Amino acid sequence: AAAAAVRAGAVAAVVAGLGAHPGSAEVQRWGLGALRSILEGAGKLGVTAMRAAGGGDVVAASLAQHHASNMVQCAGLAVMGCVALEVDDEGEEGKDPSFSALLGASGVQLASAALAEHAGNAEVEARALSALWALLEADSGSVAEAVQALLDGEGEGIDRMVRAMQGHLADCDVQRWGVAAIGALARAGGECAIPLMVIQGVVEAVASAMKQLPDVAEVQERGLGTLVAIATDGGKEKVQAIVDEGGLEAIQAAIRAHPDNQQVQSWGDAAMELVLEQLPKKTGVAGEEEEEPGSGASGGIGGGRGHRGDEANDEEEDDGADAASTASASTAVGEAKTEDDEEAATDGKAPTVAEVTVGALSDIDDVEL
Repeated sequence: AAAAAVRAGAVAAVVAGLGAHPGSAEVQRWGLGALRSILEGAGKLGVTAMRAAGGGDVVAASLAQHHASNMVQCAGLAVMGCVALEVDDEGEEGKDPSFSALLGASGVQLASAALAEHAGNAEVEARALSALWALLEADSGSVAEAVQALLDGEGEGIDRMVRAMQGHLADCDVQRWGVAAIGALARAGGECAIPLMVIQGVVEAVASAMKQLPDVAEVQERGLGTLVAIATDGGKEKVQAIVDEGGLEAIQAAIRAHPDNQQVQSWGDAAMELVLEQLPKKTGVAGEEEEEPGSGASGGIGGGRGHRGDEANDEEEDDGADAASTASASTAVGEAKTEDDEEAATDGKAPTVAEVTVGALSDIDDVEL
């Protein structure tokens, strides 16, 4: 039906109506709603018709002029998302000039403005976060512009995303689109974006979403994927942030809560392994051993430390209790892992990294993360 409507000229008619009554919020609301329905049903065919009718500029103008209207923002941001995911790149540098006002940096500015002006309105904020996710996931030359726009102003756009999630902790749509948008930014921006993202509190926001909605598989899948992206490109300091903000507990809980979900298990296994590989030795994670005060090098993930000399003895005495506790914790983890391995061997199935580590860490009360 949507394709038939496009062939009959519905998109051109709607765009013409929107352009003829730019000051009427009602016309804009209903027109954008109709356009959204057509695009969702017709896909690329609808986007092609919208391009031919000059719809990109019209929709962007509507969002800008009626920035205070909840209904216009919801409908217009939904159209933005549809276009971002379906647009075919044309023109210079892989950018479609027909939608330059609606995608890339321009789209981010419109969606970010909606988050700021409609703070507290879960429906608008969910739509804005969804649009940001689409802008960052688009197979388009405009993605780099979108990433940079979110990083500008010391990450003001990222801060608005995090605030939206913090303001609606129990709202599934806000949380799932927030986690999705953060994950898309981490993947698209990589090591250039992740440091600022962590400063703006994205790890805490993702971990909170996962803990708040433990039974929502999509939130868990996207959250784990986001933590994997941060751990992969962020380095050891960012991995420590994952631990500090409750990310490790969120990973463990997701693995336990969704044992039959292949995506959760796969992402959870990857996230756990990445975190454990890069944690500093002082955390006492499985496989690491802190050296006793005055002793030589010790083994573990990342290699051992050399003898520090007599000058460090006084300093090490203060840390003796902590070192002993950590070594004990490490031994406990190793023993727990061995037990898990033996149990799995009895069943004829080898445990995954995640299963072994979750079981081990859950039995240790004195590990401070």
